Amino acid sequence: MRMDHSWSRDLAMSASANVGTGMTYALFHGCDEQDVKILTDWLKMTTCSAGHPLHLPALFAELQLRRHKRLTQDNWRKLVTLYAHTGQYGNRAPGAQPTYLQEDAFDYDNTTRDVLGMYQETGFLEKGLIKLRRWLKQMISQMEVIKTTVPKARTDFIATESDRIGERLEAMMDDYEELIAECKLITDGALLLTNAIWNLIAQRDNIATQSIAADSREIASAAKKDGSAMKAIALLTMTFLPGTFVASFFAMPLLDWQAPRDAPVVSHRFWIYWAVTVPLTAAVLLLWSTWYLLWDAQRDSMGPRNGRSKLEAFEMHVLKALGFDRMRQKPNTFSGNDTTDTMTDDMA
Repeated sequence: MRMDHSWSRDLAMSASANVGTGMTYALFHGCDEQDVKILTDWLKMTTCSAGHPLHLPALFAELQLRRHKRLTQDNWRKLVTLYAHTGQYGNRAPGAQPTYLQEDAFDYDNTTRDVLGMYQETGFLEKGLIKLRRWLKQMISQMEVIKTTVPKARTDFIATESDRIGERLEAMMDDYEELIAECKLITDGALLLTNAIWNLIAQRDNIATQSIAADSREIASAAKKDGSAMKAIALLTMTFLPGTFVASFFAMPLLDWQAPRDAPVVSHRFWIYWAVTVPLTAAVLLLWSTWYLLWDAQRDSMGPRNGRSKLEAFEMHVLKALGFDRMRQKPNTFSGNDTTDTMTDDMA
């Protein structure tokens, strides 16, 4: 007889009995010093039943029941500890933030791993308990067979001890029923706790999203203020630009305002100004239009998401070729992605 060998401190027993002489031989495997002491004490207290063939198997069942109760209690304590660790029950001050929503309250990965490990361990334990209960039932059914195979001189002894051992085996079956029910409660609690942990993760993500949204609103508000300031600067520039241009134009040496009344004010080389200004202005406008059209076509071909990194690389390459690569440097004290997106939208 042996339980699941994957458990720690696995126990096994091999026994043989001679119903004629009343001798039973058994080998217990996996017992430590404490188990040996317990078995020795039980044998001393039940010497009157030593001649029954199922006496030692019943003691082995008692030892297994004691071990299984301890394993079930350990799993209960683990479940309660995990519930307390995740803040699923317990009193807290009104208005205080729950423990599971506090920063770095617990490690979600390790906690989930512990819950799943406990669920699997309890499931294996439940199967082992069902197996052992079935084994106890088979032992009880063997009582009647033993009564019919012993010599007549030992019939009364076997009948008396069979009744006593049978009552104890039935009581152990009831204990195993309770342990099986507890294991089911533990597995159900582990499933509920797993769902609760996933809900906690969703809540933490929701809180993080709200925080990001609040930061985004602040950034948008600051950008709006900056936009208003830029509009004011642009308005002032447009107000003074005509006067500035006229003053600069009239101040050119090509216009001689000190000339006599009959002499011309405009120099005969005034055409050089237009010969240089008009082509240069056209070249600047053409260069800007070409760059914008290429950038817009590249953005449309890549898509809004997949082509973002390639688009930024292309934009960086173009600006670097124009000598404006320093404008695209990302500051170290802010999010690089937000800066890139903002600059890209502004340029668009």
